[in-house]
Amino acid sequence: MEIDADLMEIFLEEMRGRIDLLYQYRRDDQVEELKDLIHRIKGTGGSFGYQEVTEIALRIESNMDEGDWTAVDTELNNLSSWFHRTVPGQG
Repeated sequence: MEIDADLMEIFLEEMRGRIDLLYQYRRDDQVEELKDLIHRIKGTGGSFGYQEVTEIALRIESNMDEGDWTAVDTELNNLSSWFHRTVPGQG
């Protein structure tokens, strides 16, 4: 299935804001909001053909469940790095 270029652009633009929100929720210790948003990202990443996003989000969820906040921070940075590698002009 081919994904419409306009939808892909919207997804990537929204990811920029979602990543910023993830960092804000983490910084402000808003655990439930962080869980909710990462769960949504996990679902949409694969839908748009970005399996790496889904895998990173899955690891974040798992790390949160285990209370491993150092690993959560590492994976948030991995997600941000993915975004900067994927979207031209974001590096």
